[in-house]
Amino acid sequence: MSQIPLQNMTGLRVLNVSYNFITDIPKNTFPKLYELHTIDASNNMISEISNAVFMPLFSLRSLNLSHNSLEKIKPSTFGALSTLLELDMSNNQLKEVSRGSLAKLSSLRWLTVENNNLESIFQLPISLNYLVFKNNSLREVPEKTWPVMNALLSLDLSYNQIENNLRGFSFLGLLTMQTIYLNNNGISQIPYEALSEMKTLQYIHLEVSGA
Repeated sequence: MSQIPLQNMTGLRVLNVSYNFITDIPKNTFPKLYELHTIDASNNMISEISNAVFMPLFSLRSLNLSHNSLEKIKPSTFGALSTLLELDMSNNQLKEVSRGSLAKLSSLRWLTVENNNLESIFQLPISLNYLVFKNNSLREVPEKTWPVMNALLSLDLSYNQIENNLRGFSFLGLLTMQTIYLNNNGISQIPYEALSEMKTLQYIHLEVSGA
């Protein structure tokens, strides 16, 4: 990424570097680009992102890091990106998202971490509307997983390993949930106690289908 002369591109709005051989995003990659709103760095080999490297981007709204080699998101990877609306980290090798690493993304609406190796749900921004946690290694949803979230509308936990481990507190705090995907989790008993707390639900997916 450091080979791109971004310092001279003050009017840049969209940066697409997908399908290359980028391995890291080092410090000082981005100058203050006031109009840059979209970065697509998908389909590379990125395994390392320097702390707060995106912070100079005051208008960033969409960040696509999917199909890379990320294993961990550190506490200061993103910092406070107050304008970011969409973050895609699907199809990486994520095993850990550090507590608080996404908490300062105060405007984030859409987050996908589909197709990773995550075993637990990390701390989420309270502004989130859509969370795609599909095809990870989640076995349970413990108490106090969720903050009091008045924004989350759709939750996709399909293709995990939850089985019959949902409890009455598993979705406590999700006050506006409309759609939940629990399909292909090996669930053999309706998680009555967990679902009964979600009084705004409109769609429940519990089907079993092919991958």
